[in-house]
Amino acid sequence: MTFDICTENILDLLTSHAWDAGRGRQILFLKNRYYVFDNDMQLLDGGIIRYNEILDKIFIQNEDIKGEVFVTLEDGKVRLKGLLTSKLAGKIKVNTLLIKSLQELKAPYSRVADVEKHLTTTDIYKMLMSSTEIDNIFIYNFEKNLHFFSTKQSLQLYIRLSQFYFQSYDIRVLQSIGFYFSSYALHAKLYEEMFMFVISIQLSYEKGEVSKASLDSFVNRVKNRLLDAYAWRSTAISTNMINEILLYFKFDSPYLPTPQECVDQLYSRDVKTQREYAYYLYLMGDKVKAFEIEILKRLLDFYHADFLRFRKAFYRGALLEIKHPARTGDLTTLYALIKTLGNCKSSSKDVHLFFIFLVANQEERIEILAKEAMQKCTNSLKTTLSQLPITKHIYE
Repeated sequence: MTFDICTENILDLLTSHAWDAGRGRQILFLKNRYYVFDNDMQLLDGGIIRYNEILDKIFIQNEDIKGEVFVTLEDGKVRLKGLLTSKLAGKIKVNTLLIKSLQELKAPYSRVADVEKHLTTTDIYKMLMSSTEIDNIFIYNFEKNLHFFSTKQSLQLYIRLSQFYFQSYDIRVLQSIGFYFSSYALHAKLYEEMFMFVISIQLSYEKGEVSKASLDSFVNRVKNRLLDAYAWRSTAISTNMINEILLYFKFDSPYLPTPQECVDQLYSRDVKTQREYAYYLYLMGDKVKAFEIEILKRLLDFYHADFLRFRKAFYRGALLEIKHPARTGDLTTLYALIKTLGNCKSSSKDVHLFFIFLVANQEERIEILAKEAMQKCTNSLKTTLSQLPITKHIYE
C-alpha cells in the first residue's frame, strides 16, 4: 500500500536510520543524498536523490545511473520499485524491500569529489565528531561550515581540535582554532574557552613546546576578541585574568590599570591586591622606568633597617654581612617587584647597591632574582661599582 503521508513524511522515515537491502547492502539516506555500503562498511556507491512528496517517488542519479523509484510501506518495511538507466549495465529494474539496519551508518566525506554540498550541517557535524583523524579535510569542513554549526556543535568540535593541538602542536590546527575564536558568533562560553586556551598555549610556550612565531600568530588573530573581553567576561573570567593576559602580550586598553595606579595599590591592606598589581608592573616591562624611585621605595620597606646598616657599611669601605635580614611583607610581592626593578635597567647607585644587598644576604630564590635584575643594567652597574669604596680598587 502507499505510504500515508498524513501520518509521517516519507523522507523523514527514510532519513531516520539506515536500511538493510539484503545481499550485503546497507543504505543510508540523507536529505539530498544516498550511500550504499557493504557488510564491512566499505562505501560501494553514492549519489543524489530528490524526493517528490506528492507521488512518493525518489529521483536517483550518480555518475553511472539515473532514474526514478516509487516508495511504498509494507508492514513496517519499505519497498523501492522502479526503473533505472545505467551507462554500463543498461536498464535496471528495481524491486527491493528494505528493513531497518541493525548497524548505525555515518555519511562519509569524499576526498575526491565535492559531495559535502549535499549534506546538512548536522550530517557534517556527525562526520567530524566520528572521524578518527584530524587532517586538512577535517579542518576544511570545520572552517567551511563553522558559522552554520550551533553553539554546542562548534564548541564540541573546538574541544576536539584543542585536544589534538596539545598532542601534536600542528600549526594548521592552531590556525583553525584561531579562526573559530576570532570569527564565531560572540557568546560568554566562547570567551571562557578562549581564555583557557590562551593560558594553556602561554604555558606551553614557556615550556618550549610552542614557538614564539606560533604564539604571536595566534594571539594576533584573536587580539580584537581579547580586547573586548571586559564587556564579555563571565563569572569564570575575572578582571585580573583579563589584565594579566593583555599585559603579558603587550596589548593596550583604556581599561588596563596605569603604572601609577599599580604603584598606589602596592600599599593596599589586601595582600592579594599587592601581589596582583606588583605582577602587573612586572608585565609592563620598561614602561615602569618612570616609576623606578617609587618601586625602590616600596622594596626598601621589606628590609628598611638592615639595608640602611648595609649601605652605611658599604660606603665606608666595609662589607657588612647580615646573614638573616629582617624581612616584612608578602614574599610573592617581593619577587615580582625585584623583577620589575630589573626591567627599569636602572643607572641609580642606590638601586645597584640594593641588588648587591639582596645577592649578598638572601635565600637562594631572592639571590637568583637579584642577579637576573643586575644583568639588565650591566653597563651602568660597572660604573657604580668602580666608584664605590669597597669595589673601586678592582678597577684601578
